[in-house]
Amino acid sequence: MKTIQYLLFSIFLLGTTAAHAQSIWNVHPDTEQPTITAEWQKPAFIDAISSSEDISFFSSVLFLQGYLPAGSGFSFVTDIPLSHWGSSDIYGAETQDPHTTIGNIYLGGVYRFGDVADGRLSPSIELGTRLPTMPDPDFPDKRGFITGFYSGVDRLEAFTPDLLPFMGMITGNYELNSTATLSVSGGASYWTNGDELFLQNQLFLMQRVMLYFDTDELGGRLGMSGKYNVAPKDAVFSEFDITQLWAGVNKTLSHNWKVEAYVRAPITESNINRSFGIKVDFKINP
Repeated sequence: MKTIQYLLFSIFLLGTTAAHAQSIWNVHPDTEQPTITAEWQKPAFIDAISSSEDISFFSSVLFLQGYLPAGSGFSFVTDIPLSHWGSSDIYGAETQDPHTTIGNIYLGGVYRFGDVADGRLSPSIELGTRLPTMPDPDFPDKRGFITGFYSGVDRLEAFTPDLLPFMGMITGNYELNSTATLSVSGGASYWTNGDELFLQNQLFLMQRVMLYFDTDELGGRLGMSGKYNVAPKDAVFSEFDITQLWAGVNKTLSHNWKVEAYVRAPITESNINRSFGIKVDFKINP
């Protein structure tokens, strides 16, 4: 019942919601407009999980994101993560149907400070949490969340079970010229875990550096993001210390619509491999 209530509340926010800061993991310098975003992402699984021919094409992740300006520099942010896993023959999965599961819904708030440096620097701070809305992975099967879990470190909290994280990030968007903007973010994610989970509470540091190029019709981005375990050093997820490279291109289809295709890959070998994504933004006219 609580999961349904959280889902309905997030859908309410989505229905009234900007690509400027759709989530703590997807900050983008854009106009201050309410926006609904659908982001589809497909990871390339490592050999330790399965050979590529075992995994169905539709094993992928969908994030429904929204951003709602509330006045005086403050905005609400939310996303609803969905993960689908399907496999023909892995660990006995041929005996079970493919499964789609909801992840941990994100709720947060962004505060934008006044522009500085002759209006070229736009600093902001975001605080948020992911509600423990993901069902117990033991029911109806153990595989629905796997795709989301291995899709990337930026939103690892979205598909980690029995988790209540608290996250914060400071971002500075600096306008280099009329077409280029440098976005630099730094923050932390503190994980608190349920009593039944064997994991320890953990503290991660996060970083994100992105260079955006935007024209009236075409744009792109290049950069990196990462999450690094600080304490405890012997924690189960300490091996997820990782930095990912990003590259993407986007096209403005109309005043309201923009579509982006991107790829990201880890700098060093890790449990998380490269992934591909398509993101569609719909700006709601104020």
